[in-house]
Amino acid sequence: MTRAVKGYLAPDGKFFDDKWECDRYTYQQQIESLCDTHNIHADNFLSLLNAWHEAIKGYYHADGNCKSKQANGTNAVFEGVELPQDQDDQANAKIRDKDAPGFLEQSFGVDK
Repeated sequence: MTRAVKGYLAPDGKFFDDKWECDRYTYQQQIESLCDTHNIHADNFLSLLNAWHEAIKGYYHADGNCKSKQANGTNAVFEGVELPQDQDDQANAKIRDKDAPGFLEQSFGVDK
């Protein structure tokens, strides 16, 4: 026997009672997929995202009301451009192996 239910279904078939929980789960799945394709450790990225969410939310709220697409007024293109390093990065470069994975590439917990 079937019965009517009210809720929300994520693209992968997971059921949620609440729309916002479903949306968060769906976006988290997308973020984890992007992290996988960009060699970024998803747990570390999501930890930073959660820790910085107020600043990020504020940035996107302000950005949504700006005429230009980025805070510096340009559409950033990083191909073939070396980004400037701050003094801490330069000091660490002498100690750290250039091929060592960065924070967002490392696993500090248990991998899935």
